[in-house]
Amino acid sequence: MILLEARSLGVLRGGRRVVEGVDLRLEEGTVTALLGPNGGGKSSLLLALSGALPLSSGEVRVEGEGTSGWSPRSWARRVALCPQATVFDAPFPVMEAVVMGRYALREGLSGYDGTDRRIAREVLGELGLEGFEERPVTDLSGGEAARVALARALVREAPVLLLDEPTAALDPRQTLRVAELLRNRAGGGWRCWRPSTT
Repeated sequence: MILLEARSLGVLRGGRRVVEGVDLRLEEGTVTALLGPNGGGKSSLLLALSGALPLSSGEVRVEGEGTSGWSPRSWARRVALCPQATVFDAPFPVMEAVVMGRYALREGLSGYDGTDRRIAREVLGELGLEGFEERPVTDLSGGEAARVALARALVREAPVLLLDEPTAALDPRQTLRVAELLRNRAGGGWRCWRPSTT
């Protein structure tokens, strides 16, 4: 099944075309790596695929459905993005920062419940962050903060998970842990994709 598809996708940033003519299909059960040079538009492409950046041309389809006119909540329920650099400005406890990733799944203004916290604890455990629940996110190392940001994306349980350099701040042991976690979550193989035009 095709989870996410881009057709002739283009993006403008600051009046400059940073992505142009991208066609892409992300299939269920695979982990796909996006390769390209620094400044080649990879982050802009991921932002556009997540609905966080408007398209200048083309379209994005998620699970076969056109996304034109989707609300931010609709995007968040279907596509989770972990951006390249996450800076935590407020000293929220790690548990609260992670469980916030489930906001899009809540109805109206309903608060988080036991299920939300159970899922957050499970994901923290998978990322080797057991015992971090009450630590302020502002006290974490760069690698720890990167894993918390990844946990916040994972708890959303969206069909599509987009990660921008998720292991850049991690040591080799944690990089292997994250790679294994993503492979297990996908339940399938790895693919590399190089856009022909960016």
